[in-house]
This record gives sequence, C-alpha cells and structure tokens, in this order.
Amino acid sequence: MIHKVLMQTVSLRNLDLGVSALTDELGFGIHARGPVDAELSRVWGVAPGIHPRFAILSAPGVSRGFIRLVEGPSDDETGTFHKRGMFNAELLTRDVEALFARLRGSNHFRRVSELNTYDLSGAGGGAVSKSFATRGPGGAGFFFTQYLKVPPPRTLPVCETLVGPMFNAAISTPTQEGPVEAFYEGVLGMHRRLAGRLTQPAVNRIIGLPDDWGFTMLVYKGEGDGLIEVDIHEHEVPTEPGWPDDHLRPGNSMLTMEASDLTDILARAVAAGFAATVPQAIAAAPYNHRRAAVLRGPAAERVEVCLAALACGRDERQHHLWSRRHFQLGHQRRAAVGLDGLQVEARQRPVERGHSGDEPAAVHQPADSLVEQPQPRPAHGLCRRSQRR
Repeated sequence: MIHKVLMQTVSLRNLDLGVSALTDELGFGIHARGPVDAELSRVWGVAPGIHPRFAILSAPGVSRGFIRLVEGPSDDETGTFHKRGMFNAELLTRDVEALFARLRGSNHFRRVSELNTYDLSGAGGGAVSKSFATRGPGGAGFFFTQYLKVPPPRTLPVCETLVGPMFNAAISTPTQEGPVEAFYEGVLGMHRRLAGRLTQPAVNRIIGLPDDWGFTMLVYKGEGDGLIEVDIHEHEVPTEPGWPDDHLRPGNSMLTMEASDLTDILARAVAAGFAATVPQAIAAAPYNHRRAAVLRGPAAERVEVCLAALACGRDERQHHLWSRRHFQLGHQRRAAVGLDGLQVEARQRPVERGHSGDEPAAVHQPADSLVEQPQPRPAHGLCRRSQRR
C-alpha cells in the first residue's frame, strides 16, 4: 500500500542553476544533496555516471512533496505538456495571484499560461481552484494552484508559505483505462479518488490543449499525502524525441512514493508484466538505508517505490522469503534434474501485460463527469489540502 507521494525528480543539464531557481524564486530549502552512486543508478535503471549529482529541495517545514533535481546530459526542449508520460509537478500556493505577479519576467519559471479559474464542484465533488503553468528548470512543467473553495466536510487547503510542497504529479497517456487501473490500482494498491471525462476550457488552457478537446481524468491517492493524476487523451499524442532508455527522461522524469509493502508491490508488478529494477538499500537521503526499486508504468513512466520506515521489519522478512522462492524457481528454470535422474522441464507461465484481455473492464462515467470515490482519512500537515479537484 502506498503511504505517501514523497517527491518528483527533474533531470536537467545545469543542476546548480536549478537549485538557485527553487531557492531564490520559490523559497525552497536544500533538504539533501550529493553524488548519484552506483547503487542508486542501478535502482533507477540508468547507466553509471550519466547522472552524476542530485539535490533535493523542499518547501519550508514539510517532509513530503520534495523536488529532486538530477544532473543530466540534456533539458526537456519539447515545449508541450501534451506528451506521453509525466508532464508536470503541481505545487500548492498560498496566493496564486501574488506568485503569478512575482514570476513575471522570471528566467527560471517561464509562464506559459494565464491565470485560470476552473470549477469542478458540480462534477462529482471537486473543488474550485485557480492555477497557472510554467516551464521551470530543465524545461520541466511546474503548475501552481490555490484552492478557492472545497465542498464540505473538507477543510479549505491553506499553505503558510507562498509556495508549498508538490501535491500532485500529472501523467499523460494515449492508452486505455485498463493498463492504468492495472498499474495504479492493481500493482500499487492506490485508491481511485476521481474519475471521468473532462471538457473544461479553463483546464485545457493551463495544459495547452484546444478548448474543445476532452480527455479522461483518473486521480489516485494512497493512504497519506499526495496525488497522481493520469490524463488519458482522445487525440493523438505527439511522438517525442528519442532518448536512451538508460537515461532519465529530460525534465519531469520520475515520481517517488513510500510504501508499506515493497516486496508485495514488486511481486504484483512481475505478475502483471510491468518491468521493475532489483531493489537496493540506498544510504543517501531521503532513503536512509531503506530499500527502493523503480517500476515502469503504462506510459513508460518511472515510478520509484521506497519502503516506508515503519514497515522495514515486516517487509524485510517478506523480501527474504520472496528472494528465496525466486532463487529456487530460477534454479529450476536453469534445467533442474529430478529424482532418479529424470529431466524436469521448468514450465514458466507467460506474463501478460496489464493491457491483456484479463484486465478489469474500464469504468465508464457520463460525459463531463468526475465521480469521487470514498477516502479513508484526510490529509494533514503544514500545508493542509483537500483531495484533488
């Protein structure tokens, strides 16, 4: 089960310039910084030395919603949010109009939309929000949002600083609902918070879509803070410039979450046919010797799962049992010899992708509707926020 969304990673050419942008323009502080060592490279599935350094930055006084900047060979120069995979980090702000004015003429956060107010309160329990989009360090998408109204019994989210933590990460995909459900619900065990087809010109203007386009929005939440929004597009998603698979994607490149059952998540991912790296214990912050692994989602997005601190003992015992079973199975698959010298053929059941015919049927909602799902407990912390939309 996902405990919380911990951070989003942005890969960029000039790490030091990115750090200055978040500290000077947004008021973030440096939470941790250091080299990307061999163990962390293996967890991410990247070639050693491609991404030499990282810096983790956070809003004052919070322990979630970090932005991790990772030095890499290139920036995101696509200039669009209509793409496959992760395309923004959405941050809470106390005063969106003041922040919009502050970033006028900024060299670090280039505004690419006007302020837009969108009202989803009549579409299944959403909220009234005001947002704008920017191109930040490394060409990454940074959206800034202030909630204006939320339906009862929710508490209006407020932030004690001008810019708060990342509370939502958006992913775009041209795929169908089945693989998305299989990954975020089936593998990660997240709750579906909102779902439905959306045609809101104000929302489209923020992400650079034509006013009359519609798309399906699925919003997922774990047990704690942070949301994941998956936008399933009806129109063709442009082909992006290729980059080596052993590099982090330039710009918005990876999402990190804490989980109480890393071993179970990896087992479910293997069973569903989603690729995953071998878990490693990472000494650097914020892992602090906890194990982590990276999964590839339905749009090839990198989703890093780190074991939550309180779950370490239980998951480690499961990990040893899981590793032993997989070692025994691997030994058998390498041509085991049965009793009395009889050859034993290891039969491996084919692994199907999450979009196979066995996947759950897509849930169809009425046009322009967002249906809210029940949530076990409210979010809390310095920046108190309601659930998405």
